[in-house]
Amino acid sequence: MSKIDVLILGSGLSGSSAAMLLAQKGYQTCIVTPTGATKNHLPENWMVNYPTFISDRGLDKLLNTSFSHHNACTFCSEDGKRVTRITVDSDKENFDSGDVVNVNRDLFDQILLENAVSSGACLVKFDRLLDFRMQADSVRIDLEVDRKAISLEAPYIIDASGKSAFLTNTLKLPSTETKLDHRLASFSHFIPHNGVSLDDMRIISIKNGYIFCIPTFTDRISIGCVLEEDAYQTPEEIFSKGLSQSSYVRYLVENSKQAIPFIPIKNIQRVCLEPYGKHYCIIGDAALFMDPFFCPGIDFAFLSAEQAVSAYQDKNYDRYREFLKTWMSESLLSPYKKLDKSCWKSIIRLFSDPHQPSLIPIFITQALCQLIERPIPLQKGIQLARETYESQIY
Repeated sequence: MSKIDVLILGSGLSGSSAAMLLAQKGYQTCIVTPTGATKNHLPENWMVNYPTFISDRGLDKLLNTSFSHHNACTFCSEDGKRVTRITVDSDKENFDSGDVVNVNRDLFDQILLENAVSSGACLVKFDRLLDFRMQADSVRIDLEVDRKAISLEAPYIIDASGKSAFLTNTLKLPSTETKLDHRLASFSHFIPHNGVSLDDMRIISIKNGYIFCIPTFTDRISIGCVLEEDAYQTPEEIFSKGLSQSSYVRYLVENSKQAIPFIPIKNIQRVCLEPYGKHYCIIGDAALFMDPFFCPGIDFAFLSAEQAVSAYQDKNYDRYREFLKTWMSESLLSPYKKLDKSCWKSIIRLFSDPHQPSLIPIFITQALCQLIERPIPLQKGIQLARETYESQIY
């Protein structure tokens, strides 16, 4: 039995950030994460905003290596012959606060995890979870590691398990769950061959939805479909249904090797109503999962980790609850505030992120196809975007 100060479930952005801060403050901290957990993140847009605990430790220079300028998005007809390409020129080699960048999440996560370990946190990769117990004065977790059983015990646990929301589900904590719309998104990664390649993101509008094709940071292309949800169809079947509408995407898939199984994208907003207790705190997507268009997941991962560690150190957990309430209310309004103060060209990268099954990003990008050369009010843009989207004008 190994006893430590804090257990952290999950090695993503929020878990690694919390572990880094705790270890640097002298707490014995251990991150536990499944062996071989596949990330398979799509490239993700982020408006660079380094929290103090990131920039003060010089991590901004390291994290820059996982950024690229996302400067083009192409809208295609079903056969790929009619296209509208939106380009934002950028000759910058460096990245500054306020820039919108394309994030290689696999590398981004890896850098933060390595920094947490180098700061003194231990890392345990387990093959199987054997048992989890919330005891009177501690938390105990039994794991199988390399065919051996090990036990870890701590007076406190931080859940950074992401959308799986381990503690919420295991402890049956009260939570709310709301569907964002009636569509389902699923994607897979494909390794192209026979000269097939993409140099930018492509969006193909189809009946009742759209298909996205995104070049990743490796040799893969991420291809996904957003269509009306059907309780009697699997994500693969819905993907095939969308594929049948586009000869262009069928060509891409037929000339590529599927690298991973299909992954459904959660199309819900979920909020844990008891994000902390005597022996636990829940951070990141495990605490609050909203449409990332409205609530940037990277910012929330960093800030919720910082607030949770501060609350743990000061034993002021009400402050963490207030942080979550404030974040929810302010983050829902922030995109519109940014729109009011920005021109269309400066925010194109924010709204050309098609892997979220929300209507608004695709509406706005469709409007930009027609109106990129002249600024228009937000509501007018959404109205014109809806007309463009519904009439299938290219």
